[in-house]
Amino acid sequence: MVDTTEIANRKQADQQRAAIRAVLSGSDCCSALGIVARSTSPVFLLCHRLLDAGHDPNRSLRAYRGDTLALIVRSIGEGARLEISGSGVGFRRPPIAVPAPAGHRPRRKAA
Repeated sequence: MVDTTEIANRKQADQQRAAIRAVLSGSDCCSALGIVARSTSPVFLLCHRLLDAGHDPNRSLRAYRGDTLALIVRSIGEGARLEISGSGVGFRRPPIAVPAPAGHRPRRKAA
């Protein structure tokens, strides 16, 4: 006997694992799932916006220009943390701010 709840759960899990299809337009626009991002790095901004909209940070994203696959982002959570490198080639992760220990006060300069 087939359990319809189990089938529905599997279908939902498959949809969550499926890559998000994004469309690149021009040099500064990327859209997916009704969300549009305009930026000098639109795919990374789109990743941020997808996370803000509640999508699973582990889902991958495939960005297409027409029928051509232009970029694969392993997970939108990772894509949201990336920036274009300053040299114009490749990507970099910005440094993560580490909070100061509780009760720590910065030193004042001596007068």
